[in-house]
Amino acid sequence: KMFNRFPFMKGISGAPTESQYSYNIYAKGGPNGITLNTQHFKNWDKTAESYSHDVESSFHPANTDIRCILYHEFAHTIDLGWLVQLNFGIGLRGIKTIADNIKTEVLNKFKGPDSIPNELSQYATKNANEFFAEGLGEAFNSESPRRFAKECLRQVYKYSVIYKGYFDEKRNRSK
Repeated sequence: KMFNRFPFMKGISGAPTESQYSYNIYAKGGPNGITLNTQHFKNWDKTAESYSHDVESSFHPANTDIRCILYHEFAHTIDLGWLVQLNFGIGLRGIKTIADNIKTEVLNKFKGPDSIPNELSQYATKNANEFFAEGLGEAFNSESPRRFAKECLRQVYKYSVIYKGYFDEKRNRSK
């Protein structure tokens, strides 16, 4: 579903891998793909129940299920993958990510940051990266995504059109 909507991301990220993290982390997403936390994903039903509690407490987006974890982490892959593809690298101070830009545009279009817990989730208040990942996760996973999530997805499409030509050219040069 994600690659159908963002085909230029094919080849940027590999298949999910596994690792063990602290129990409060479901998974991690980055420029090399998604890593699932084995402490959670060894028992799908227990993880689904844990995620459901997170949704009920508004920590993660409303009307989503355990699959949202993968969409959320893929959003990190998009954000950080674009930085790598654009040769900005990871961890450079002062470099705005796509997530920074999208969060700014969404908040400017609608209400300010005080509305983030009600429009996305409590976790989305952490930083721009989590705002973006929670928004895109809800947009892909919810049957009825809210306006912040819809706008995050609209902004991703906008940026994908901007960068598509660059990615295509870069791939052609590497062949």
